[in-house]
Amino acid sequence: MGERVLLTVFGRRIQPLIRYEISDLVRISTDSCACGRPYRVIESIDGREEDILYFAPRGGAEPVAVHPNRFHDVLEEIAVEAWQVIHDETGVTIQDGRDSSEI
Repeated sequence: MGERVLLTVFGRRIQPLIRYEISDLVRISTDSCACGRPYRVIESIDGREEDILYFAPRGGAEPVAVHPNRFHDVLEEIAVEAWQVIHDETGVTIQDGRDSSEI
């Protein structure tokens, strides 16, 4: 997880992207490409690195990093149509998007 991704696209006429770094968190597969090309294969894309939330732990340990996708994994099990995660100095609040009540 967290490999650096450099993207090159030559098919754009106005502005080609050459070695453009994207901040997506990717997992590189150990499998080779089914098409036979010698390039590495991306197994999964898990969101943007800059979206990570950092929580200050108790006792002076290192901050704990949590990607918003972890919230999605849990909240998808709850029967709500929309939700919002609010991260501030007091911690995290999760609100039901319909009436702003806390979940």
